Amino acid sequence: MLGQVQTICPMFYIGQYVPMISTAPLNYSSTELVDFCDFLSPTPKEQAARDTAIKIVFDVIKYIWPNCKVEVFGSYKTGLYLPTSDIDVVILGSGIKYPQIGLQALSRALSQKGIAKKIQVIAKARVPIVKFIERQSGISFDISFDVDNGPKAAKFIKDSVSKWPCLRPLCLILKLFLQQRELNEVYSGGIGSYALLAMLMAMLKNLRECQSSLEDNLGVLLAPDNDIGKNSFNYFQIRSAFSMAFSTLTNPKTILSLGPNRSILGTIIRPDPVLLERKGGCNGEVTFDALLPGAGEPIQSHHDDHQRFWVTGC
Repeated sequence: MLGQVQTICPMFYIGQYVPMISTAPLNYSSTELVDFCDFLSPTPKEQAARDTAIKIVFDVIKYIWPNCKVEVFGSYKTGLYLPTSDIDVVILGSGIKYPQIGLQALSRALSQKGIAKKIQVIAKARVPIVKFIERQSGISFDISFDVDNGPKAAKFIKDSVSKWPCLRPLCLILKLFLQQRELNEVYSGGIGSYALLAMLMAMLKNLRECQSSLEDNLGVLLAPDNDIGKNSFNYFQIRSAFSMAFSTLTNPKTILSLGPNRSILGTIIRPDPVLLERKGGCNGEVTFDALLPGAGEPIQSHHDDHQRFWVTGC
């Protein structure tokens, strides 16, 4: 894995040269990362809406196949989902010989009961699925049959998040970073969630001997040098996006020119409509503008050569 993790994502370093920069701004950015992760995390109301939507969908599935086992997996199961993320569900032990038949039956039932819209059966994919939006919540679902590797992967990822607490904020920020640039879909040449997690876990495993706490240095972890997805046909677009972000986050003049009232993280996270309308945080009252002031505003470019040093720690 690490053999592939060497050139595409220059926002991540693994023992490579990076520009000399004071760690103070990046330590401040670490606080921003944690706070922004809290902002992206579901509020109690959002969690309740997802739980209700899952129950509605499960009831339809159980009505058709009373003896089947229905499991949620993916980002909802692992807790690594964004506000706009869909919910992945797999139906096990239904007795259906061909998944396409089951997907069509489920599609009809969802339509007849009026609980779903924009229903789409993708029968010829490697893993056939039915996609739809649950009407009441507006949450998207992807449902498949008899593919048990999803729940197994979810367990592995949850164990990894427990092992490396910094994995969750890094993953959420970078998922959003890729999503905002339309580089998060595998079918269009982007980096999928599992590949991103694999990259992050490879980096954290490589850095686990660091003397200082990884969790206390999230800002520094956000600016390393890695490689993944080299076989993606969007390789150059992905590398370009990471290179620009890396250049910004590791340029001392750029960071210091922001002043005390502008966000460091806001230099790479865009103020899209979903984020601007959102109120998150532990009390559900935190706004994007309050959290990342100045995000999306032009920043002064600095192209001076930087003194460089060999990264030996976190």
